[in-house]
Amino acid sequence: DVLLLPDRTHLRHSFDGGPPGRIGRHQVTAYFALQFDAVRRLVLADGDPGFVAALSQCRPWEGGAAGGKSNAYFAKTTDDRFIIKQVSRTELNS
Repeated sequence: DVLLLPDRTHLRHSFDGGPPGRIGRHQVTAYFALQFDAVRRLVLADGDPGFVAALSQCRPWEGGAAGGKSNAYFAKTTDDRFIIKQVSRTELNS
């Protein structure tokens, strides 16, 4: 069962871009990519296309989650299905 794999299947993608005035180099890491893919297949009726479409339409989550001790950034998809949290290196390694 892919959900029980002990392997850390992290995928990294680097790209250049951003809004005008904030263009720069970005890196995105998808942690436990195979495991989260399996979960999405089990619970999302619209699959990966719907997931990607939702993620492409995010806004800062005002009044939602507070950043806590790490002062993390939170965003929410405009369809209110997903929450995105910035994870600091310290938090990731703990």
